[in-house]
Amino acid sequence: MFTAPFTLADLDELAELEPADWDAMMARLRWHLSTPYATVIKSVFGEALTSGLATGIAHEGSGWVGDRLLMPRFQGPELEGQLVDAVLKELKEYDCATVSALVEEASVPVFLERGFEHDGAYLRYAGGKSEPPTLDEVELCEPHHSMGILHLDRTASGEQRRVLISEHFYASRIYVEKGRVRGNYMPLLGDGLLLADRPDVGEELLRWHMPHVQEVWVPEANPVAREFLAIRGYTEQGRRFRMHQGPALPWRPEMVYGWISERLG
Repeated sequence: MFTAPFTLADLDELAELEPADWDAMMARLRWHLSTPYATVIKSVFGEALTSGLATGIAHEGSGWVGDRLLMPRFQGPELEGQLVDAVLKELKEYDCATVSALVEEASVPVFLERGFEHDGAYLRYAGGKSEPPTLDEVELCEPHHSMGILHLDRTASGEQRRVLISEHFYASRIYVEKGRVRGNYMPLLGDGLLLADRPDVGEELLRWHMPHVQEVWVPEANPVAREFLAIRGYTEQGRRFRMHQGPALPWRPEMVYGWISERLG
C-alpha cells in the first residue's frame, strides 16, 4: 500500500464510503483540491484501488490534519497512521512547525504514536432552546474592520490564518464597541466561527448563531459558553480531543464560542 495525491478523477471511487453527509464531503474535497494551501492524500491498495484518504490545511507556520476517511474493508489504525504520516509530510513542506488535529477517542493512540500531545478538548452541545439576539452592536463587516477581525482571530487561535479568514469577510457579522472589534461571527466558514474577547460578547454571538443550527462545538476550557448553553437546555453530546505536534500554539480557548470545524479547528 502506498500514498499519492488525490485528484478530481478519484471522486467516483468514494461511493463505498456512503457517508451521511455525502454532499458536504464532496464539497469539502473539491474545496481542498482547488485551494493552494490545502492538500488531499489517498492511500492505494494494490495497483489502483483507493483504500482511504486524508486532508490537511496549511496556515502561516501551522497546519491541521483534517478528514481521515477509510474504506470499510481497510479500516484500522495502521491505515489511519499511514495517512496521517503522509499529510504530516505535506504540511512540513509548507513549513508548518506546529500541526494540530481534532481527534476522536479511538484515534488518540494513532496520534500519540506520532508525537502529538493533548491540548484540551471540544464539546458538542445540542438539544436546547435558542433565543433571539438582544443587542444592536452586532453589524455587518465593512472593509475598515478587516484588521480588527484578523487581530482578534490571531489572538484567539494563536495562528496566522489570514488567508482563510479574509476569504469570509464578506459574510461576517462583528461586535463593535467604540470602533474596536470585540467579536466576530462567520456563519459561512465551516460550522460557523464565533470568537469574542469578552464573555457578554460571546454570549450575544451565540444568540445570533444558535437559531440557525442544531448543535455547536465549544472548548471544554470555555466555562462561559458551556454555562450559557447548559442554562438553555443544551447538553453535552460529543467530544473531540485537540492535539498538536510541535511547539504548542498560544491559543485562547476562552475566546472561542464555536469552532470552524473538526477539520480546521
